[in-house]
Amino acid sequence: MRTDMALVRCVRPLLFYRPPLQCCGALISRATLGTGVDAKPLIERNVRLGRPLSPHVGIYKFGNNMIMSITHRATGMMLAGGLVSFGIGMLITRDVNTMLSALQSLHLSPSIIFLEKLCCAFPFTYHTLNGLRHLAWDMAIGLNMPAIYRSSYVVLLLSLITTGIFAAWY
Repeated sequence: MRTDMALVRCVRPLLFYRPPLQCCGALISRATLGTGVDAKPLIERNVRLGRPLSPHVGIYKFGNNMIMSITHRATGMMLAGGLVSFGIGMLITRDVNTMLSALQSLHLSPSIIFLEKLCCAFPFTYHTLNGLRHLAWDMAIGLNMPAIYRSSYVVLLLSLITTGIFAAWY
């Protein structure tokens, strides 16, 4: 029993730790926010010095890693949306052949069909290859900056090649 209480006393501060707030480049204790301490002079001083109210995306260099991360998340959302749409279509029609005949009845041109194939294949290939890249990172492979940049270009190139192959093949 005594060791359980000692463990609770050691773990509780870790569970409820909240770092201090940062406003206008200066640290403000959370305890001062509800105690009547006026933060207005601090904010006015920071405005006078030209400091931003809070950090914003504009302070970051928009680089390769950021683009790859955003694209990975976007392709994941596209895949999830496509899976949900396919599931709803299957609930409505209950047959894949009915869905395919509905698409064929639209009489789309081959170029539009090829473009649709590209739009379906790219999220799958990119998300899969970038997921393999992340699995390599989980095994501590390629974590230095040159390897990260090199692997991002390899993932992008391979995903474009495999997308073209999938769209032309099927």
